[in-house]
Amino acid sequence: MKSFRHLIAKWHTKREFAEDVGVGYEAAKMWALRNNIRPEHWRKVQAAAKRRGIDLSTDDFLRMSRPRRRPKNGRSSAPRAAA
Repeated sequence: MKSFRHLIAKWHTKREFAEDVGVGYEAAKMWALRNNIRPEHWRKVQAAAKRRGIDLSTDDFLRMSRPRRRPKNGRSSAPRAAA
């Protein structure tokens, strides 16, 4: 699994994901937006994924939760705002 967004996208809708996991729609929406699911929810997500035939291990969660790498020069590639 590449990311939490990728995982959530395995469901047809965020609402279905939220219902399967047992959380509110707004929580599921924010998880996708932030590309993060807090560790205390991992077991519920893992159980919901298993019921859907999605193979998901604890290692997958750890891999998805790693900070993204920055460019070697330490700068963002996003354009800078004018001062």
